[in-house]
Amino acid sequence: MRRVPENLFATRYRGSAAMTIGIAPMPSPRLRVRVQACLGDAGGLRLPGVAFIGSAGPGRRVAALATQAAAPGADIEIDAGQAWTVADGLDEQSALLLAVLWPSAWIALVEIGGLRAGQQVLVHEADTPLGLLATVLARQADASVIAAARTAGGIAAALRAGAAEGVLYGDPWPELAREHGGADLVFDPGAGRYAVASLPCARRRARMLALDMHDGPAGPPIGAAQLLRRQTSLAAAGWDLVRDAPALQRACRALPPHWPRIAALLPLRPLSLSTSQEALP
Repeated sequence: MRRVPENLFATRYRGSAAMTIGIAPMPSPRLRVRVQACLGDAGGLRLPGVAFIGSAGPGRRVAALATQAAAPGADIEIDAGQAWTVADGLDEQSALLLAVLWPSAWIALVEIGGLRAGQQVLVHEADTPLGLLATVLARQADASVIAAARTAGGIAAALRAGAAEGVLYGDPWPELAREHGGADLVFDPGAGRYAVASLPCARRRARMLALDMHDGPAGPPIGAAQLLRRQTSLAAAGWDLVRDAPALQRACRALPPHWPRIAALLPLRPLSLSTSQEALP
């Protein structure tokens, strides 16, 4: 499908997801939920909505996102397609983090990045909850993951989540990632902080997916000429709770098959989602 550039640093969704831009989602059933808890900290990530868990009837707890904060005990109505049932034994904080981080990983990799089997994905900050979920998602899609992290313990966690290889930021990681075959997709939770450094290990026509990037990359500036030389694109992988409702519904429907790998990561905790500048080469 033809790519339609939005600006220097972003491209529109491709494939079926392109239909979600600027088009109101089709009406879907509403679900009435009594709020039990809301997310207070997602490690500094700017959230597209308020993550909460609540009761949707006798014996059923759900997790979802809302456009406005609601105090525990409040009754709210949400799109039923954007909620998922909280599994027995899943702790409250993990459920709240999953409610916001799973859609962020899904929309970046699948809806914007076009993740598919056989690709190689470089996951930055792979030892954070968001990085671990991105690793699980890529592995479940039969893609191979190169995990980049700050510590050997972080690499070990990413390998348990399904990564095939690991590189440490303290080492010459761009060269090491290139030796491992390079990347078709670069998952950057640091708002484009790793974009310039990742160019040497990006394959031709690779897509770099920068989450939480609003005013250009957080790291060194990157120009159109640098991207064109490698036929690489840099996408601002943000999303909106209302505008991208169909994509959020697809993310919720896709969650159950990933439970076995996600369960091995629990409990999730709101670790910092941005590493320090010393991580850059």
